[in-house]
Amino acid sequence: MDQLTKYIVAMTNLYGIVHKDKVVEIYNSQNEEQISTEDLEKFAIKPLKDVIAFESVGVHKGYFVHEMILDFDEFDMLLRKKQINLIISRTKRNFLNIQMNFILKKMSNLRRW
Repeated sequence: MDQLTKYIVAMTNLYGIVHKDKVVEIYNSQNEEQISTEDLEKFAIKPLKDVIAFESVGVHKGYFVHEMILDFDEFDMLLRKKQINLIISRTKRNFLNIQMNFILKKMSNLRRW
């Protein structure tokens, strides 16, 4: 899995929903190699879809979305209620090393809403 895919999977697992522009912004702020939204859209067409589908991530309305949110039809509700805070204050290393237990706890909290 390449660096960009790791970022997408980590952000989606942490937040549930992340807009493609936010992926570009965060990735560029933490990496010397810069990407554009157009690069991300080209990348998301085939290679990324194969990997992120395996990682329970889908693409919906310009967002990368955890499949649980789509399965439980919570996408529009989360956007309407503005439950997503995409301000990242973690270092690059900590951000990519998020523990799965923490992620699963966050996702189960979303389901209870």
